[in-house]
Amino acid sequence: MGQKLSKMTNLQRAKQFMPFAALKGFEERLAAVAKYRERRKVLSDDQLQELDQQWLKLEEGNLVRIVYYYQDTHQSAEGIVQKIDEPRHVILVQNREIRLSNIMSLEILENL
Repeated sequence: MGQKLSKMTNLQRAKQFMPFAALKGFEERLAAVAKYRERRKVLSDDQLQELDQQWLKLEEGNLVRIVYYYQDTHQSAEGIVQKIDEPRHVILVQNREIRLSNIMSLEILENL
């Protein structure tokens, strides 16, 4: 006796033609590689010395403009210095924690 074959539902039929990901994670990896990246600028000795002088003048409450390197891009922040964490070499501006080692330029706009 022959075996009765069940009919495929429309959903089952559609699934067999759906594309599949032969390389799992490939699209995510491709998106990560495609992200724009900048090379970190190298500061001259004069620029490093100027940065050190500004760091020594810096106080909580100063209005500052900072250019810093973060996640493969140069970014800027302008705002009030909320906190200076000397032991960790970190300052907090606009609720952003910025490491001294990532700062490219620091300009004190106003002492408050």
